[in-house]
Amino acid sequence: GRLNTAASFGGRYPVELRRFKAHSKRIIGLAFLSEHVLVSASDDRDVKTWEIETGVEMGTFTPFRFPVTAVAATPPARRKEALIATAGLKCVKFWRADSLDQRGVIYGHDKRVSDVRFSNQQGDLLCTASWDGTAKIWIQHSAREWHACSTLRGHTDALRAVAWSPDNSTLITTSTDRTLKVWQVSRGGGIWEDAAELPPTASLIATFVGHGA
Repeated sequence: GRLNTAASFGGRYPVELRRFKAHSKRIIGLAFLSEHVLVSASDDRDVKTWEIETGVEMGTFTPFRFPVTAVAATPPARRKEALIATAGLKCVKFWRADSLDQRGVIYGHDKRVSDVRFSNQQGDLLCTASWDGTAKIWIQHSAREWHACSTLRGHTDALRAVAWSPDNSTLITTSTDRTLKVWQVSRGGGIWEDAAELPPTASLIATFVGHGA
C-alpha cells in the first residue's frame, strides 16, 4: 500500500480487511491503544486515533510544529489513565488517550529522540532512544511528571529503536553503529518488579554484531 495509508489484516494469511486513508504524508509510527483503537503518526505532523473495526477516525491532534519522530501508547492492561507519547526533536510529550489533552513533557536528550516505548503491563516506565547515542529510562511519578532514572551509554552512533522484553527485565537498543545491545533492568540487587518500589537501573549484558553496512 501507499506510505500514507494504513491497512488492517486478519486470519491465518494476510488478507486486507480494511484500509485507512490516514495521512497526507508518510506514516512513521503505529501503536495499539487497545484491541479496538489504533494510533498513527505522520510526517504531516498529525497524530490520529482510529476505531479498528470500522476505520472511523476518532481524533486528531498536532503535538509539534514539526514532524513527529515516534509514537507509543500505554498497554491495555494499565490501571491508570491511558496515555499516548509523541516524540519530536529533543522532547517527548504525553497525551490523555480519551480527551487528547496534554499530560506533560520531558526533556533530557541532546539530539533528536528517535524512538519511545512504554514498559509492558502497567506502562509506568518509559524508554527513549536518541540520536545522541544514548537511551534513557523514565519513571512516572505523577499524572504529569516523569523523571529520568537511568541513562544507557555504550553505542558509538545514533540510536534507532528500543524494545522491552515481555516481563520488562530486559531492554534491547539498536544503533546506526550496526550493533544491538542487551541491557538488564534491575532494582537494588534483583530483577525489576515494581517501579513504585525503587527506580530501576540498567546494565549492559551483551552486544550483538553481525549486520553489514
